[in-house]
Amino acid sequence: MHNRKIRQKKNEHSQNRYIQNIHGKIVHRKIEAKNRRSAEKTEKYNIIKKIKAGTADIDRLWEKIYLTILALYVGFNTLFTTTLKIAWPPYFFQAFTVICLTLVVGRIILIQDIPKKYAIAIAITAFVFLMSHYVSGYGLPFDLLMLLIGSYKVDFKKILETYLGVWSVILTITVISAMTGLTENYVYYDDAGENARMALGLSYPTELAAYMAFIMFTYVCIRQTDITFQEIGVMAALALATLYITQAKTDFYVMVLLLVAVLLLKRFGDKFNDFIQRKWVKICILVFPILLGVVIWRITAIYSPDKSWLVSLDEHLSGRLSLGEWAMSVYPPKMFGQYVAEKGPGENTWDYFFIDSSYISISIKYGVVFIYNILALWDYRLKQLCEDKKGFIVAVMMIIFIQSALEHHMIQYWMNPFLLMFFADMTNISGKKHYAGREAGEKMMDLNQI
Repeated sequence: MHNRKIRQKKNEHSQNRYIQNIHGKIVHRKIEAKNRRSAEKTEKYNIIKKIKAGTADIDRLWEKIYLTILALYVGFNTLFTTTLKIAWPPYFFQAFTVICLTLVVGRIILIQDIPKKYAIAIAITAFVFLMSHYVSGYGLPFDLLMLLIGSYKVDFKKILETYLGVWSVILTITVISAMTGLTENYVYYDDAGENARMALGLSYPTELAAYMAFIMFTYVCIRQTDITFQEIGVMAALALATLYITQAKTDFYVMVLLLVAVLLLKRFGDKFNDFIQRKWVKICILVFPILLGVVIWRITAIYSPDKSWLVSLDEHLSGRLSLGEWAMSVYPPKMFGQYVAEKGPGENTWDYFFIDSSYISISIKYGVVFIYNILALWDYRLKQLCEDKKGFIVAVMMIIFIQSALEHHMIQYWMNPFLLMFFADMTNISGKKHYAGREAGEKMMDLNQI
């Protein structure tokens, strides 16, 4: 009996040891599996970290390449608006466009983290712009599309600085050349032959005035709250000088409106930033460019020589309504645009035909779908700017929309740098981290804490 109990205890002890060994092996295997998974996870995130670092390096490199491309595009097209004569090599611009297109396509391929909504917006924009390009025959939609896509995640403040630098160099050389007789200085006189309007090396006086206006727009958006009263004074003197030289009243009024807005924002900037946070104010801001376009369209469409008030308004607007109405009757707006045979000022001034209003011009030449696309992109960006409390940029955009109702520079990318804000990185020019590729308030993953 005693021996049997001893054998039972030995068997139980053996079984317990066996169970403990099995349990130990299972625990050991679990620990090994856990360590293996942890190592794999660490290796995975190290790879992600290297990819992120590599992507950041690619982004920085692309920004430099893009700003160079942009400077050349803006420079070439600005030169085309001057009287400077430059003998370009054969097929130079065709080769330049192909090289830039290749670089932009390469950039698209290397983009790793583009959000779905931006990918959809870029795809829709590409379709609309390319359709407008091939249907209308104009090259502008193609060039603008390339610059828009290429601007993805490029610092918008650097884009503005690039424009300002290119304009400063080219316009300074052009004006000096015109004043010293090295290039043609077109001078236009009114019907009485009294008031002279000088272009100072540009193709037309209003072109010079428009450049001055956009230089001010750009400078204000770079400086924003840091702008001084001395700088405002210099801009006021520049506006008066532009009016005296070019007699371009529309752009002068626009520059005056800008200066008034800047003075008010310096005094009441914080209150204005809080004001644009209100829902109904945001809605008004987003509706404003669309409503302005509808009003311009309606007034132009109903123009008739029999309506005295419209004739009087047309005289004050230098014939914009009558020319716009004639354009709408001869070239009815189409989905993706059409070629319009415009004739600028020259010897046969009686044969002059030019569509000044951007809303009318874009709708007829590039298509109704094209202008809807542009306004939709601007509305999306304006909504973000309101949320970021950037009153200076919002105010400047409102003034540009007003100018665009009477002038044709809305989508001229060499004149209007604010076209490129759609997909650009607005971090350094906006308060929050709110730009293409990252939403406001969205935090980046800290790989060091994984």
